Amino acid sequence: TIQAGIDAAASGGTVWVDDGLYSGAGNRDITFRGKGIAVRGFHGPSNTVVDCERAARGFLFNSAETPAAVLSGFTIQNGTTSDNGGGIFCTARPIIENCIILSNRTVYGGGGIYIEGGGATIRKCVIQGNLSEYWGGGVHCQNGSTSDVSFLVNCLIKANTSLDTGGGIASHSGLVAENCTLYGNSGWRGGGISTWPGDLPQFVNCIVWSNTAGWSGPQFYSVSNNVLFSHCCSGTDTPWPGIGNITNDPRFVDAAAGDFHLGADSPCIDTRERLPAVMTDLDGVPRPQDGNGDGDARWDMGAYEAR
Repeated sequence: TIQAGIDAAASGGTVWVDDGLYSGAGNRDITFRGKGIAVRGFHGPSNTVVDCERAARGFLFNSAETPAAVLSGFTIQNGTTSDNGGGIFCTARPIIENCIILSNRTVYGGGGIYIEGGGATIRKCVIQGNLSEYWGGGVHCQNGSTSDVSFLVNCLIKANTSLDTGGGIASHSGLVAENCTLYGNSGWRGGGISTWPGDLPQFVNCIVWSNTAGWSGPQFYSVSNNVLFSHCCSGTDTPWPGIGNITNDPRFVDAAAGDFHLGADSPCIDTRERLPAVMTDLDGVPRPQDGNGDGDARWDMGAYEAR
């Protein structure tokens, strides 16, 4: 089991997980036990699948893990909990990268991923088809601060559902989202994003498009104005307050078929001078590329760099 591999590993080591479908005891509710190790699917998330079979979560980071704890290259699916975090529950500071968080469910916060406190990094992940009855169908962040934030980088967050608030993301804490694409998420309030008073989330170079709400805020809902938007494309009537925000159609290659790369005529190309923390896209392609061929290569909005 994956848990047995973790239990046998020493801090500083790597647990390589071979291709396969992992289920049953020892392959759900998996914990790093505070170790600074990497756990990696050998051939990536399409080949290494943790199936929770609606019996538990996938992974828990609840033992003060640091960024030395890395989870990479897994599909985590069919997790279920009556608490928080259907796929992943996190109260620590790990790095979670190159994962697909698929079809997980929770009663409370974070159908896909629940993050409590600051310091976690989620990057190059697809968070899709997850469900929360309350907050954050895809991701719920809570109890961080403006000085201790969690990061979402180069993530595609699509087709998640909250029966209450924040279909894609519910932020009740410090959060920085960079180069993320949120599409087709739904919530009663805040189909794409919802935020809460007292936090100060930041959304930079993101595309928030074609999300829906049963009551208010199909793209974004907040009961306060403590949100920073910069160089974001939103499906709203007017651009969000901030620098470089637009409402133009992002012109995905084929969103209906699940292709969220940018077409050559997308207004989301070449929108930002530099984002030092974002040097590749969700595909691993270096940023920036000159996606529209005008000789001016700058960072593009969203999870994918046009090329």
